[in-house]
Amino acid sequence: MRVQLVGPSSGYVHDGYRSWLADEVIEVDDNDQAAVDWWRTFATAGGGTVLEDVKPPKPAAAEPPKRGRPPLPRDSEGNVVRT
Repeated sequence: MRVQLVGPSSGYVHDGYRSWLADEVIEVDDNDQAAVDWWRTFATAGGGTVLEDVKPPKPAAAEPPKRGRPPLPRDSEGNVVRT
């Protein structure tokens, strides 16, 4: 994630107190969800602009539909029960 900060300014940020230059760009580790959430909120509140957001995870492959007939009902001995 990349965020362009409005500045020059200083203040408390996710990882402590810092100062920054006008239009300074910072890089946030995409794996640190707490930092990503903090900087996204900071940018939404007017402290900066999100230039590049976290890439969404790839969707899981859908399970293929099962083919064929459902299994036949059976009794406790394993014999097919006619309905």
